[in-house]
Amino acid sequence: MVIIYICGDVMVMQSVKPRNSDSPARVAQQAFTPQLATGLQALFRQYRPQFNDILLLNKPPPAVALTLDEWRKPAIFTSLLSAFSDHAYRHYPYQQPNQGLLKTLWLQWYTGMLIPPLMMSLLLEKRAPSLNPGLIRAQFNENGRLSRLWMHTIQDVHLTRLSPVGRMQALISEVLLPIIKPVFPTDSADRTRALGNSGYLINSFLDELHGLINQQQLAEIRHGCFLEEYGHDGRANPLFGTLRLQHGQLIRSHCCQQYQLPNTSACHGCVKNKA
Repeated sequence: MVIIYICGDVMVMQSVKPRNSDSPARVAQQAFTPQLATGLQALFRQYRPQFNDILLLNKPPPAVALTLDEWRKPAIFTSLLSAFSDHAYRHYPYQQPNQGLLKTLWLQWYTGMLIPPLMMSLLLEKRAPSLNPGLIRAQFNENGRLSRLWMHTIQDVHLTRLSPVGRMQALISEVLLPIIKPVFPTDSADRTRALGNSGYLINSFLDELHGLINQQQLAEIRHGCFLEEYGHDGRANPLFGTLRLQHGQLIRSHCCQQYQLPNTSACHGCVKNKA
């Protein structure tokens, strides 16, 4: 797939390979729709203006911006995490860095900037944008942390036909999990914490969409994201069990343990105090 950016009188072409999970029919159903980006920008402007500064739609990315396939290369990710660690422990030079918790915190910055705008795009816009990771580029600052994102907006006709629950399950399996897997390639306590943090993020942003989505639909989305073992496509749901019901409210199943990092306090309402 070749995508084209138009910036003034300059045309920039970029090759994007389909995901392995994309069937030829689905690739053919992904159509360049400039008006979709315009609609999403207007949506962000109305409800979350800061999203237009975080996620730039159909704008040419700088040469230093990286796709998922690029930043997950061991040499690049190691460099990013090293800069992130140096900054986190800059006032604690003799303390041994906790690599697992550093990675989960790094992921929180990344997903915290990317997932909420995509959720708003999928849940409040009729046409669904393609979630192909090759369409998203990330720029990192000198501390190794994500600073800005660029996304080429292509409508995914297959995704557009899905229910809100199906769209969110696609976001989890096609965007969230591919981000977490390179950081934690195998099942581990650290990956469990990273998934738990992601579940907490998604549930919290669903709270922010209260009033924009009716309560029944929100309840269905939460059930599909956290309480169903398998997604609409039959694949295991990686966020199943990351949150649990307590007195009618979804709470974390596991403590994030990030209070163990420098200058990081325990979360408000830490799950350890609600056991």
